Amino acid sequence: MHFYRGEFAEAGEIHRRLLSLNSTNPDVLGQVGLRTARAGNWDERIALVRRSIDRSITEPWGYHTAIALHHYRRGDYDAALAEAEPLPVPFIVTAIHGQLGNKAEAQRALDRAMELNPRFMRDPWTALGRSNIPEEVIDELVDGLAKVGLGTFPAIN
Repeated sequence: MHFYRGEFAEAGEIHRRLLSLNSTNPDVLGQVGLRTARAGNWDERIALVRRSIDRSITEPWGYHTAIALHHYRRGDYDAALAEAEPLPVPFIVTAIHGQLGNKAEAQRALDRAMELNPRFMRDPWTALGRSNIPEEVIDELVDGLAKVGLGTFPAIN
């Protein structure tokens, strides 16, 4: 709850306790890594997500999404695309292709995104903001979406 309320210091304390109690559990590693990365500590915690993937029988796609966003925000769009393309996150794939200038691929991904969740694509700011993705990352994703011809989106209030 602290995380979703934006109380990252309190959430961080609980994350530290969870890791001290069970640092080998893939679910703990992944969830703590995912939430910590989304709270802005990307470099430090993406390793937890990777450790979770390495220890998991099945790889939750959300963990790969965090890694794709990590590459995206660093400007490594090819690595972001390799991570995101097999996932059910066509809005990220659309933004990546927008950054790469791949108009045809971006249009296909955009069509898929609109098919899956047209409401999200009309206002990605709000949808991403609810997941506590840092505003600068949302700005970067919206920039990629804008490069494929999507209009200006409202800012988070």
